[in-house]
Amino acid sequence: MDRNQRRLAKKQAPKAVAAGIDPSELNEFIVAELARQIHGHLGRDKQSFSVEATMEYLFAKIDLTVKAMADIPIACGRGCSHCCNIWVSATAPEVLFLAKRLSSQAAIRVSEAHEITKVFSHEQRPYHPHPCPLLDADECSVYQGRPLFCRLASSADAEICRRSYTNITDENIPTPMMYIIGRDAYSTALPVALKGAGLPHICYELNSALHIALNTPDAEKAWLSGADIFAAALTQKDAVPFEESPGHTMLYEMVFK
Repeated sequence: MDRNQRRLAKKQAPKAVAAGIDPSELNEFIVAELARQIHGHLGRDKQSFSVEATMEYLFAKIDLTVKAMADIPIACGRGCSHCCNIWVSATAPEVLFLAKRLSSQAAIRVSEAHEITKVFSHEQRPYHPHPCPLLDADECSVYQGRPLFCRLASSADAEICRRSYTNITDENIPTPMMYIIGRDAYSTALPVALKGAGLPHICYELNSALHIALNTPDAEKAWLSGADIFAAALTQKDAVPFEESPGHTMLYEMVFK
């Protein structure tokens, strides 16, 4: 882009975010504006000791993005839960948002699943598939509160998913490129906004983080007050640190420098 094009792109970014980002027309100004908006919500949530507004905003935008990609053929459908047997990554506010929506029985299932999956690292987990404790007859029982990565998971071939996620083969999941671009945009903007708000911005394994949230008194208030309650949760050890990720650092500088 030349200077005029960049100026125009920056001016148009708030409108693009308001409509739910379109992966086919994505640029750094749109992702920066998304991070800026999430950061604004986080600031207000820190005052109210609730992540509700931030997560409702984020998930509404993701849902708009997914809706706009309805013409992209995918094999995912109701009752298709092959991808619900693997490691699921989620940030702290996603975990806290979800924890408040679990029934007592679901909370028990989370603890039981955690006892089984806690011994496996991110690298080991593909060889030890285990169903998500929030499944009910192969359907997500907390569909409206599911994390970002679940919302943007997609495949063009459910049979490949079945074989791969049940550890029969090591085939790559044929994910449409627009879903990958959308997922990367949201999963970059959220940690940038969290870091800008002075909050932990890494991803945790869902079972272990939910187990902590469900067993920590006033977990939401404690985390928003600065307590790193998820310090003991499983993380992806081979993930690139924020400070070493060009995409994250560039976006952070665009928004906060």
